[in-house]
Amino acid sequence: MDVINLTKKLMSIPSVSGDELSVLEFLESILPDCGFSSIRKIPLEDGTYCLAASKGKSDAWIVGHTDTVPGVVSIEEKDGKFFGRGSCDTKGNVAAAIVASKNLTDINLLLTVGEESDFRGAKRVVEDNGVMKGKRFLILEPTSSEFMDGQRGAILLEVSAEGAQKHSAFIEKTSENAIHNVVEALNILGKHKFPSWNVGTIRGGVAKNIVAPECFAEVTIRPATLKEFRDVLLAIEETQKVLSDVTINIKTALEPLEGKKQKQGFTEAYVFRGNGREVNILGVGDLHVAHSPEEYVPIAELEALPKKIAGWARG
Repeated sequence: MDVINLTKKLMSIPSVSGDELSVLEFLESILPDCGFSSIRKIPLEDGTYCLAASKGKSDAWIVGHTDTVPGVVSIEEKDGKFFGRGSCDTKGNVAAAIVASKNLTDINLLLTVGEESDFRGAKRVVEDNGVMKGKRFLILEPTSSEFMDGQRGAILLEVSAEGAQKHSAFIEKTSENAIHNVVEALNILGKHKFPSWNVGTIRGGVAKNIVAPECFAEVTIRPATLKEFRDVLLAIEETQKVLSDVTINIKTALEPLEGKKQKQGFTEAYVFRGNGREVNILGVGDLHVAHSPEEYVPIAELEALPKKIAGWARG
């Protein structure tokens, strides 16, 4: 099966994060045809699993996730582009890795779950000695076919507050309103101009004439350097000290991987960094169109990727 048809087949099997079993079963069924002598499941508590396939003797692992974000993008070829959910993030890249593996005698392939949600697959792989003893890792993600050796970090905040629910005519001070408190915290944090500062969700209140009894916001920040990472955490700590009516909960704080060529998004490369491991990130497609209603990958770029992956695998 060529890379275009395999990508099309993978995209035809929906695999939104948390619903990857069907695509995992399909991938497991075709890996033996690529010459993998060892194909094993790394089970997760939710019944899904990661797939670890090996052949020959190699300390190199190609890593790709099987899940996608929600949303349907019609599968079609047009103007030199191949459209579909997961085309670049990252089923096209997984297809290219499988095609490349057919001509490799020594390689390892890791297929994970949950990358677009909670990284549950990557978190489980950390416990697997068979994978973690690898020395070289290629993470499949859209990079417009450029090799990258770094990525930004990821900090996820939950900012929440409680207020006193009552008729709005009787509000005595703004701090009684949970929305006011959360907005104040967001304004203070936003003035720091953190890298890729983004308030993703905010919800709260009951009605326009009721003092808001609760409010909740989610924020993401993507520091590029370890110094920025530490500065963000310090600013959050200082903000929490001066705002007693607000709770700032750091849900995730993952350090950046500093490198010569850094990917703006966050990937599973975080799991494999350190301990002398060489980590690269590579894949077709532009990150700007990943997750979008018109996700696509350039066909010529996709067709060229198996050769580039094989070259990396051979060192």
